[in-house]
Amino acid sequence: MKASWNAFSKAGYIRGHQYLESDQPPYTMDKAFEIMTVIHSRDDWDEGASGRVAVTAENMKVILKRRGRQLRRLKRSMAFYRRKRWE
Repeated sequence: MKASWNAFSKAGYIRGHQYLESDQPPYTMDKAFEIMTVIHSRDDWDEGASGRVAVTAENMKVILKRRGRQLRRLKRSMAFYRRKRWE
């Protein structure tokens, strides 16, 4: 679990915004944005925070790059546990 925590701990967040509701993924993209920017809004204490998840070309590049990095970390963790399981 320790090896996978780094990837897992970031799974429910996009650029600091929580997008899960009761640990459940949103059923639509609109619901994801509502969860991030209304239900769990950071704007109350971090003014303009919702702008980091607005659908812009620059934001999407950053978000997809981070998600790709997290996916690679998770895959490395899974490979590690598969090897350990059979040793």
